Amino acid sequence: MSTKNKDKKNLLDNLVDKASSAIDLDSKHTKVVDRKLGTKDVNPLLKINYGGKNYKDTKGPVDYKLPKLSKGDKRGRVLLVMMDQYDRIPFWTYGPAYIAAVLENNDYHVEIFHGTMFHLGPKDLERFLLEREHFDYIGFGYLTNYIHDVIRHIEACKSVSPSSKIILGGNGYSPLPAFYLRKTGADYGVSGEAENSMLNLLNALSAGKSPENIPSISFRDGDDIYVSDLREPVPDIEKLPQPAYHLFPIDSYAWYENHGYHKGVKAFNFLSSRGCPYRCNFCYRLEEGFRYRPINDILSELSFLHGKYGISHFAMSDELFMTSKKHVIEFSNNLINAFDDGSLPRITWETTGRLNIVDEEVANSMSAGGCTRILYGLESGDTKVLELMNKKTTDDMIKNGIEATINAGMEVELPCMFGNIGETEQTVKKTVEILKKYSGSDKRLLRPVTPYPGSPLYQYALDKNLLKDHEEFFQISKNPDLMTINFTEMNEETFYRVLYESNADLINSYHDYMKEQDKKTFESLYFKGDDSMFITVDHRK
Repeated sequence: MSTKNKDKKNLLDNLVDKASSAIDLDSKHTKVVDRKLGTKDVNPLLKINYGGKNYKDTKGPVDYKLPKLSKGDKRGRVLLVMMDQYDRIPFWTYGPAYIAAVLENNDYHVEIFHGTMFHLGPKDLERFLLEREHFDYIGFGYLTNYIHDVIRHIEACKSVSPSSKIILGGNGYSPLPAFYLRKTGADYGVSGEAENSMLNLLNALSAGKSPENIPSISFRDGDDIYVSDLREPVPDIEKLPQPAYHLFPIDSYAWYENHGYHKGVKAFNFLSSRGCPYRCNFCYRLEEGFRYRPINDILSELSFLHGKYGISHFAMSDELFMTSKKHVIEFSNNLINAFDDGSLPRITWETTGRLNIVDEEVANSMSAGGCTRILYGLESGDTKVLELMNKKTTDDMIKNGIEATINAGMEVELPCMFGNIGETEQTVKKTVEILKKYSGSDKRLLRPVTPYPGSPLYQYALDKNLLKDHEEFFQISKNPDLMTINFTEMNEETFYRVLYESNADLINSYHDYMKEQDKKTFESLYFKGDDSMFITVDHRK
């Protein structure tokens, strides 16, 4: 690695190790709870002093627990807003369903605004609120890309329901709580995993108490913004109730996993774990730690979803499913045993993987357990760029892992990015060649890397004066297909030319591949009687 790249790598490593006592970068009107701190308890990435593991040592209540109400009574009415994500196939996320289940179990009335499913916007939310009984609390969870939509939806809420308390959360909100409370005009915020903190916040407000001693909470205090310590991630996820599926039109959120021209099977998302043990430079993770759900809970819930909704294919939407060989093989063997003893109908599934973990044994076990596709975050085909990303993968791992997956009969998806530190015209060519070789059926294009708040790359941009402050990021990050910040040594014109030529090459390769596959499919139908890839009518009785 060159001296220049070594300097960049050292700087990124230091960002993960250093600590600071400031809150956001705009700390003029931000308060913080005075808590005992150890350096490892401080979030280093955005200089936010959260405290973390010592929150139980503070004065005052931490968890507000209220007496159980009589049957039918409710503490308050809560609306959780799922905004439109502008996807052709709406993507269902588990966060609102888990929060709703926890709140319902504690005597709150919960409803969902299904903007994601039905492509509803701010005006639709206004009509929804006018038609319903008043909601005491309205919650929004969002990713960074959707902050401008959040603002429009909050304006809609305030125009027709000004007394409702607005609560923000999710990966978009958590790194910059003070900034986003000011920017959106929301009343409260919950950082990190929200099930326990959201319940404690609502219990405190229901009891007329201040939420200042609740971890992971931020709120307005006059002209100031109050930010408390970060709560540890939910440690015993097996104690969480089953997601509130009954509040969602699951049949609408499900999709058909198509194969060629065949109708395919009914598919749905599923969550088998929480967290990710890796620290890639472009990825935001506020909390550390990784937790598996108990396998018996997983099998039971898969069986429930298959029986009630007819789901036969599951997309394991974990941040990272493949964390160790041992876990993956045990998981696959448990599925095989459940198939064999009849406790779980034979299903198929797809998931996320790591090319530094998968090998022939892992791939074969997953295939035998019903896995049909693995998404590997390839990100780049160049070893030096991968090292600067802190990806922990090498050329041999990439080649061997992909080929082991394909040889086991599974498809691969290889999402990649363009423009990270160290990227050049030569490095991106390696990425394109790998995609053309192994990912022909997946129309996978390159997008410019975005340094999301909370990621080491974001802090790198601030430290290197590539980004002035949070406000500048808020103003320029409006289209993920355009460059937000140039981390390369290419000028902007060269950057976009290389990106265009790379994507043009990938588009041509994809259509050439699909053209040949379609010809083979029809040849098999016409001359070999193979209609397995087509919808057919079965006349047998």
